[in-house]
Amino acid sequence: MADSEGVFRAEPEASLYIQKHLAGQAEQLSPDLDNANREVYGLEHHYSILKTDSFNGLFAQRLRQILAKDSADRTALEKGIVDYSRCPINSDGFRSIPFDSSCQTKEKKILLLGDSFTWGHSAANLTNSFADILLAKGYVVYNTGVSGADPAQYLAVAKRYSPLLKPDVVIVNFFLGNDIQYYPRRVTPFKPIHYSCNAGNLLACPNGIYFNNMQEAYRFVVAHYRIPLQNWFNKLCSLTATGTRLWIALRNNGLVNSAPNTYSGYWKLADMLKQEQPACHAELSEIKQLAARHGAKFLLLAIPELVKDQLNSPEDIPNLFNGLHYLQPVNEPQLYKSTDGHYNDAGQWRHAFVIDSVLNSSFWEH
Repeated sequence: MADSEGVFRAEPEASLYIQKHLAGQAEQLSPDLDNANREVYGLEHHYSILKTDSFNGLFAQRLRQILAKDSADRTALEKGIVDYSRCPINSDGFRSIPFDSSCQTKEKKILLLGDSFTWGHSAANLTNSFADILLAKGYVVYNTGVSGADPAQYLAVAKRYSPLLKPDVVIVNFFLGNDIQYYPRRVTPFKPIHYSCNAGNLLACPNGIYFNNMQEAYRFVVAHYRIPLQNWFNKLCSLTATGTRLWIALRNNGLVNSAPNTYSGYWKLADMLKQEQPACHAELSEIKQLAARHGAKFLLLAIPELVKDQLNSPEDIPNLFNGLHYLQPVNEPQLYKSTDGHYNDAGQWRHAFVIDSVLNSSFWEH
């Protein structure tokens, strides 16, 4: 859901659903999951294992150490970790410890901005994600990663939470696969980034233009990701897999028109909105300025995309960061899951290691 400021997050019903499941009270809830985000509503499968002694992830080990202490002796961070283990979606709608602005702690506070990589997608257990590894290492990690998020979301989140949480460092985890956008998205109240349905997550604002509802987004996907049967050649190609591959190759080279006439006005408007250089530079620059304004460091991490067993690089995209300093934490394809292009557990560890190393280097002194 998107709130009154356009910030995209999990709905309160999801948080309650997961909390009840983990507390063994699932029978009290019967939500309609057909059009729900399965990644969010399936969180209890990742956190219920924390109750057993058989799981030995770093976060699980840290949680057991905390639970062995008297509750009165637990630090503010430790109390937040316990709350998080029992209710992984906090009251702000993010998979994170509670956003407690009054938390007084000596540990470094990190505001993580990102998409499905920051959420922890494809970690064997979500508590093996780099966000939770850092949490287990003793950092106060405010994780705002949401699958499908974009630089416009990162900026909206930074505007809201930088002054509230007063982090020591703001980290943008920028995925080269879909964060490079040439159509700027204007964050709009109550307009989501995507609609979750039984057909998957449908973009609500592709090419900088919002759809009014899920049905419109679905019709657009159907129209543009199937061969439009508007002439005899398209109909012939659609009859076989070989013909479909031929048609896709022709479309990719601009030799056939994939847009039905009903969307001609849409594409004319999209062409007007398109920028020659990546729109994300302005958003990243503003996040950096916000961080400095509130006394925080800024760290930009470029996450390469896995394409045919090879990783792309920021240097491959002209004018991508336009002078902003960045680090690339992962350089090896074997640190990704080939099935979905996200980090495997080894990749999660590498990403966490790089952040940990940077925050304990001279970066912190300047």
